[in-house]
Amino acid sequence: MRDVASQFSTAAAHYDQYSDIQQRVFAQLVEKIPEGSYQHIVDMGSGTGAMTALLGKRYPEATVVGVDVAPKMVMFAQQRYGSPRMHFVCSEMAQFQLETPADLLFSNATFQWVSPPKAALTHALSQLSHGGPLVLSSFGPETYRELATVIRQVWGHPVITSAAQFLDGAALHACLSDCFETVHVLQCRYQRDFKSLADLLRSIKHTGTRGIPEGPKYWTPGLFREVERAYLAHYRRIVATYQVFYCTARCG
Repeated sequence: MRDVASQFSTAAAHYDQYSDIQQRVFAQLVEKIPEGSYQHIVDMGSGTGAMTALLGKRYPEATVVGVDVAPKMVMFAQQRYGSPRMHFVCSEMAQFQLETPADLLFSNATFQWVSPPKAALTHALSQLSHGGPLVLSSFGPETYRELATVIRQVWGHPVITSAAQFLDGAALHACLSDCFETVHVLQCRYQRDFKSLADLLRSIKHTGTRGIPEGPKYWTPGLFREVERAYLAHYRRIVATYQVFYCTARCG
């Protein structure tokens, strides 16, 4: 998780400006929280704290703990949103410790980066009160598929994306089922248009992710123009697909 922590720490200052899709997914995810009166909520992968703060507004009687692996994200969140009932800690998902068990575990657009996922879920369950739900969203392996297709076309050989390593729906369901008694997984796909290839790459950079880690280390002007031309020729626009899985799980 060190590389992930470093990437997201670097992205802290600009993340909210470029996290349109993550914010859209958050809005859908909170609607999937089972009805209940929650007093102790943990947001795993709280990032800049902006969406954790929205979660706190939705449940004004609850104490909320934001957990994130990126130190600069935690610092940013604590400075901006820290309060007597909301604080942020730096920890991996498989290691955080709570003084009071959570009655709701929430995680938006983070779980795809967790490794190993089963260990994180087992630990999360140990921090959850009996019967409390886990509600999470995770990006799937078909995210940024257009970018991978175009770079593969230009390079003439297979390209492995960061997203290609994300769990698909079946794997997520199996992983959750190993830890929880009741599991539901729903798949959605979103598309976002960008003004240019530069805008797409900028969005990827400032949300802390790397679309093509095995791709070009340096985007020369010639390579950049060639990839953008191929993108427009293949798709007629600069578009990115985001595959998202919404998951709810609980025991008892």
